[in-house]
Amino acid sequence: LGAEVLDDVTRRAGDFAAEREHQSVGTADLLMAVFEVYGKLFEHALYLRGTGRDELLEKLNTVTHTQG
Repeated sequence: LGAEVLDDVTRRAGDFAAEREHQSVGTADLLMAVFEVYGKLFEHALYLRGTGRDELLEKLNTVTHTQG
């Protein structure tokens, strides 16, 4: 944890955005980067709060489609 992690998440989120040919990072890019960096630790934190990766991604997808 620390500055290195922030840099890693930021870089990966940028990579996800670039793969989609977007010039800016979106929520989904950031979330996917967090999943990659924190892995099981983040999934466990979600579990403790009564949700999971799939549910979070589904909710994000629903919100994104209703706004766009």
